[in-house]
Amino acid sequence: MVKYRGWLLIGCLFAALTFPSVALAQTSSVDFRRSSAGLFFGYDFEVEDPLIGADLRFSYNVANNFALSLNPAFTYYFMDDRQVFGITIESRLVQFDVNALAHLVIDGPIEPYVGLGLAINHARIRAEGWGAESSESETSLGLNLIAGTEINLDGPLVPFAQLRVTFLEQEELDHANFLAVMGGLAYEF
Repeated sequence: MVKYRGWLLIGCLFAALTFPSVALAQTSSVDFRRSSAGLFFGYDFEVEDPLIGADLRFSYNVANNFALSLNPAFTYYFMDDRQVFGITIESRLVQFDVNALAHLVIDGPIEPYVGLGLAINHARIRAEGWGAESSESETSLGLNLIAGTEINLDGPLVPFAQLRVTFLEQEELDHANFLAVMGGLAYEF
């Protein structure tokens, strides 16, 4: 964890600069933000594979034009199976997240947000061929940085797009960082 101390410091600084102080709010909260459940799809540029997932956003209105959301999410990466010299290599990758999102509601349909969170990444690689089979798996803990926007269509369906950067403490498998671009549709309740 020592080598990630700098990233943790950057994450804390990021959170301190992007989450406005509740004590500075001049007015009471307005009911502008509701909780939602959604599906998303996207592409990760580090592992070079498409992904699909689901997330929940439990939102709390903190002040005028500002809300916080607790955001658990699940992501599944579609990784291709490969053939190498008659050996079939299967890869599976999933990620579980718990994020805190800060929403800034401004006049107009665009609602930007930023976030910081915890990622649990599980990777499994299985090789089979020539009468033998081998399997290796690893679970890693990491840090998410998120920036995105929602489009308020004055209805229960809310399209969103986001960029998620994940920094993992992963030593044995190839990728230690992930850069995913995602788009999805959420249903507010």
